[in-house]
Amino acid sequence: MKNKLTKFALLFVVSILALTTLTFAAKVPTIEYNGKVVKTDVNPFIEDNRTFVPIRFVAETLGKNVDWDNENRVVTIKDDAKTIKLTIGNKKALVNDTEVAVDVAPLVRNNRTFVPIRFVAENFDAKIGWDSENYKVTIGNMSAKLNLNSEEEKYFKELSSLQENLATELDNLKKSFFDNAAKMTDEELLKAYEESEKNISDISNKVKNLEAPDKFKQAQEYTIIANDKLQEILPIFKDAIITGDPNEAKKLVTELTDSQTKIQESVDALNAALKGEEYKPQEGIQVYKDEKAKQERTENLLEDPTIKNIMNRI
Repeated sequence: MKNKLTKFALLFVVSILALTTLTFAAKVPTIEYNGKVVKTDVNPFIEDNRTFVPIRFVAETLGKNVDWDNENRVVTIKDDAKTIKLTIGNKKALVNDTEVAVDVAPLVRNNRTFVPIRFVAENFDAKIGWDSENYKVTIGNMSAKLNLNSEEEKYFKELSSLQENLATELDNLKKSFFDNAAKMTDEELLKAYEESEKNISDISNKVKNLEAPDKFKQAQEYTIIANDKLQEILPIFKDAIITGDPNEAKKLVTELTDSQTKIQESVDALNAALKGEEYKPQEGIQVYKDEKAKQERTENLLEDPTIKNIMNRI
């Protein structure tokens, strides 16, 4: 019975996530470089929450030299100061002959080679951002453009690094539970969960301990809220998958939606701070928050002893 329930829970959650992925996959992200939208000969796309661009984009837009070794399936991107080597399907790269980790591997699609633009741009000292409202990737010399002082730039880099680490941990957790769950015992699943939970908790605590400059205080608050929510749903995640309880699986989908909304708010709040603006929720997020608040008020009202007594009499 337990195995059947586990399969049901997995199928339920994976199917929901698959539908979400298909929804986003249908949209093509826009790439903006130094304030100007760049058109590519083939569309960039988002996979595993990372934006991939064709290597021709790197050569023509970022002005880097690009070589393709077809035999070894290696992309070499270089300028006068730096050389990056990426291997198709490999999450390890060489940056000036030093091995570094890449959170997503480059890939070939429809006979074209695509690379993760964030990794490439940041290793060439460019700054990359995400405009969720317009579904747009922005690339440029962001520190100078945004006029950050040394304290603000230090905070921004530390926060960005921690959030990247958090995204990697979540990806590892997802792969353990969704990609490999059928091959793992309950003990192995539990061990993977406990390791991820510890790492996520450690990263979240580091974020909380960051000293946010005035410019980023509001964004810091939203980031902490999002990370706290993530830690809150991790036990539900475990119960939904390991115990195979279908009710927990349904609850997980609801909580994941709420968590994703809070994560998006933290991203939007950070982007607003970078522009020197006060954060205002997107229309869709505000509608979601209003509906959720309305539902919570209704649920709390039904728990009122007087109301419950009246309902019982009816």
